[in-house]
Amino acid sequence: MRLRRYLVLLTCLALLGVATSARAQSSSGPTADVLPTSNGIKLGDAMLLHLGLGLELGWDSNVFYEDVNPHNSFYLRLNPSFDLTTRPREMRRTIEFDLHGGLGYVEYLTTDSSISSHRQFNVDGGLQAAFFNNSPYSFILFDNYVRSTMPPYVSGSPNLDRDQNEVGVRINLSPGGGRLTFLVGYVFGIDYWEPLQLQDYNLQYHRFDLRASWRFLPKTAVYIAATEFINQYPDPGAGMHPNSYPLHVDAGLQGLITTKLTLNAWIGYGNGFYVSGPSPNTAVGGLAASWKPTILSTGAIGYQHDFQNSVLGSYYDEDTAYLSWTQLVWRFTGFLRFQYSNLRYNGVQMIQATTDGTDNVIMLNVRVDYPFKDWLFVSAGYDLTLNRSNRTIALGAGGVTPGLVPVDYTKHVVYLRLTASY
Repeated sequence: MRLRRYLVLLTCLALLGVATSARAQSSSGPTADVLPTSNGIKLGDAMLLHLGLGLELGWDSNVFYEDVNPHNSFYLRLNPSFDLTTRPREMRRTIEFDLHGGLGYVEYLTTDSSISSHRQFNVDGGLQAAFFNNSPYSFILFDNYVRSTMPPYVSGSPNLDRDQNEVGVRINLSPGGGRLTFLVGYVFGIDYWEPLQLQDYNLQYHRFDLRASWRFLPKTAVYIAATEFINQYPDPGAGMHPNSYPLHVDAGLQGLITTKLTLNAWIGYGNGFYVSGPSPNTAVGGLAASWKPTILSTGAIGYQHDFQNSVLGSYYDEDTAYLSWTQLVWRFTGFLRFQYSNLRYNGVQMIQATTDGTDNVIMLNVRVDYPFKDWLFVSAGYDLTLNRSNRTIALGAGGVTPGLVPVDYTKHVVYLRLTASY
């Protein structure tokens, strides 16, 4: 019974990951890549410390992702962070070092203990070292860790606590002036579930990346890329998630098409190579375009057809489309994003007490930012997540129950955020 209650929670994780499901073309480093450059505390000739603090007050209409009679609550979120870097502001050093750390604490502001007991404590950290940046042959070593937690899908169950870590290397080769570049990357990752009932789904994986690109215009290139995963589940229990060896091979075009239009378009082939059950064997592809009609506005549109390894079931086929717009008016910056995803789950097992099926997920994000200073700004926002599914989850013994739990939910989040970054 408790195993099935935990498996209900896994549905949320797939839905929450949809917003960032566009597959990266190369291994990524830590968050130091987005460090501010105008501020910071100088700790020496080559060391700069950036400090950040976020304070958010908001309201969540559906804490437990329920279909009917959802629990709602106000919440307070606190996000302190730091970034320590040797990266200079206007040039590249031969060797650069970046270290990032952050905390995320969420307290529900309610007297209802069934909600307030689900306070969250998240941690993220990253370390990156880059060598020989000024030469045609460079490499990067990195390690990224994230501890995430979220309320359960069923009120009364413990939070979903998850630890993920990636360590890897990325080698960049740019002979002959940089028109032709090669990237070779390797990542070893772990995905660990803290609840004992979910440790059947602990994952260890290896990722191998190979990418070659030719810059035929100053800011435009064609590329071919291949990515191979080795997904292994070291603690198989009743869940018996199949191991897999997903392969993607893509070819695409990336860069400026005009002075105002940037395009990344790719098409390729993907195969899941799951050792048991169904396995995807399909064409994959996508399009991401960014248009900047004026210096005050930017629009983006994108579409992706792919498949993703899934905790619930073996994998899901994915079609995702999004549209966004950013507009500056005086000192206010407005952001709007709409996204629709169609997720088709495959390989769901009897022990998961659910069926293969389709989720239709709509996400809407609206935010307005106002800077008081270059290091202090306030944001007001609204997020909508809506899921409609033909899947249901049985909670009775042996998967037999008079009623079934639907996966549908609607979630509204309204927030006011104050962010300081120096």
